[in-house]
Amino acid sequence: MATYDMVWTESTNVRKEDVVYPCRQVYIWLITKDNQVVIVSRDGPHWQLPGGKPEVGESLLETATREVSEETGLDISGLVQQARMFGYYVVREPEANPGCYLQIRYILALPQDASSLALRVDAEDENQATEDVIKFVRCVPLDGLADFIPWMPKTDEYRCILASVAPLSI
Repeated sequence: MATYDMVWTESTNVRKEDVVYPCRQVYIWLITKDNQVVIVSRDGPHWQLPGGKPEVGESLLETATREVSEETGLDISGLVQQARMFGYYVVREPEANPGCYLQIRYILALPQDASSLALRVDAEDENQATEDVIKFVRCVPLDGLADFIPWMPKTDEYRCILASVAPLSI
């Protein structure tokens, strides 16, 4: 099992001392008008935010847009410029190559309630490994996220999201 260390930085851009690390993953918090969050899963018991690896030449927001489309069926291309970066992790994973990389986090307020989203999982990239294919997507109340991602409420990332929800719903 791989060992790694993740250090959170709350910021709207990558600090100059961290820009030396490549961005290996981009995840986006999609928060609905009724304060639910879109989550995805490969297997049912283990859930995460939509996101993934940037492709060559792709901007971070292009990555977020593509991954959301593939994993949830949602087209956020008309809204993605409203997404804002609110932080990132510097991940130190000695067994990986590179051994240190970034995971960027964005947040985007969706203009509709969770019940009106047309979520689907049939747009995944067919060239990826079977174990990486998202098979489930759903919305859950932000205050019930711990039932699906148990470690999340213990993070500074989650604290930042909770602080952002009130301004997003105005």
